[in-house]
Amino acid sequence: MISSWLRRLLISVITVLIVALAPLSSALASPPEFSVGELDFTFPIIGCDFPVQGHLTATFNTSVHFDQNGDFKMLIDRVVARDSQGTYTNLETGASISSSKGAGIDKILIEEDGTVRLVITGMIDIIALPGQGLVLQDVGRLIFDTATFEILFSAGQFTAHGPLGSVEALCAALA
Repeated sequence: MISSWLRRLLISVITVLIVALAPLSSALASPPEFSVGELDFTFPIIGCDFPVQGHLTATFNTSVHFDQNGDFKMLIDRVVARDSQGTYTNLETGASISSSKGAGIDKILIEEDGTVRLVITGMIDIIALPGQGLVLQDVGRLIFDTATFEILFSAGQFTAHGPLGSVEALCAALA
C-alpha cells in the first residue's frame, strides 16, 4: 500500500517538474528576432537558345533564431503568397510570361560542424498557359549545400529546378 502511494507521488512530482521545467529550457534560449523583407531579384535562365531573364518579387516574414548562448541557429523566411510574382522574359523578343508564386518556407540552417544548408519548401513556381498546359511546375522540398549549391535532397514535382530539371517547356513558351 505504501509503495503504491509513494510511486504515485513520485510520478506526480516528476510530471509536475517536467511540465514546470519544459518552458524554462526554451526560455533560456534567446528570443527570435522578427522582420519583414522585400525580395526583388533578377537572374539569367540558362538553357534556352536565346537570352531569358527571370525576375522574382516577394514579401517575406523573417525570423532569426538563436541558441541558449545567443549564437545564430537558423533563419526562416516565410513567403507571403499574395505578394509574390515570377516573370520570365525573352530578352530578344520581349515576350514574357508570369506566375503568381505560391507560399513556402525557406530556411538557412547552420549545422554544428559549420556546414550551411539552404532548405526551400513549398510552391516554388507554377506556370500554366491556355492552349499549352503546364509549362513549369516546381513544388516540393529542396536542400542545397550553400558552399557547392549541390542538391542534397529533393522531394516533389520539379520541371526546372530539381534534379534532371529542364527549362525546355519554358523556352518553348517564350519562343
